[in-house]
Amino acid sequence: MGTSTMADGAREKVATRDRSATVVRPLQWRGLEQVAGIAHDMRAPLATITTSAELLEQDLNADESAHLVNVIQRQAYRLQQMIQDLAEFIRLPENGINIRAEEVDLTDLVREVAAGFQSFTTTHHLTIELPDAAISALVDGEKVRRILQNLLGNAFQYSPRGTSVLARLCLSRSGANEVVIEVEDEGSGVPEADRENVFEPFVRLDAGSGNGQGLGLHIVRRFTEAHGGRAWVEDGERGGARFCVALPLPASSAAESESGPAAVVV
Repeated sequence: MGTSTMADGAREKVATRDRSATVVRPLQWRGLEQVAGIAHDMRAPLATITTSAELLEQDLNADESAHLVNVIQRQAYRLQQMIQDLAEFIRLPENGINIRAEEVDLTDLVREVAAGFQSFTTTHHLTIELPDAAISALVDGEKVRRILQNLLGNAFQYSPRGTSVLARLCLSRSGANEVVIEVEDEGSGVPEADRENVFEPFVRLDAGSGNGQGLGLHIVRRFTEAHGGRAWVEDGERGGARFCVALPLPASSAAESESGPAAVVV
């Protein structure tokens, strides 16, 4: 009887192991496919950097050299963003994200990120709209910086070359005690049925474009929700998409920032 019980237990363990293998194997393959896709996406900027660097060794005039240097800078930044998104996604915990909140002038932060983004980008025209009065909030400055960088990167990647991108900082139009960061492009927009899906990891609406890994918007939402905020996408006024991030404000910040936005071209 004891031997039979032991045999039954052994068979149950084998069956359980087999069932587990049936579940785990597809997940493992899915992960390998995602890693392979990421490696494929990273090859494009690396190839452009390598080719441009080789061309710089030739006898070029000043304009041609400056153009190639700009290409290398843009592609190196793109590659850096891809690596950073992947690293941050891997580090994202299942539950809480550690927020190191301090008072941050969001007006200065948006201006600084937008100016840095435009300094090496020649494919799009970037405009920022900032309120006349500064808006400060208790946030993790580095995470908000990444939120805006990812939103701008997404807008530049998925809208046609030569079009405009608008970055706006304003108080919530709904009257809620929130500050809103908006990035609007002139691309094809996001269908209503996909407006939640785009924030899921490894989701790209234009899968054949080779742009990005489908992690940037997921990180935007996770970082935003860790602040107690909201992230969503809606139709823009220019026919494209408008990605919005709302962050809660202390009562004093809203009262100090009631003036309207001032447009600044970067």
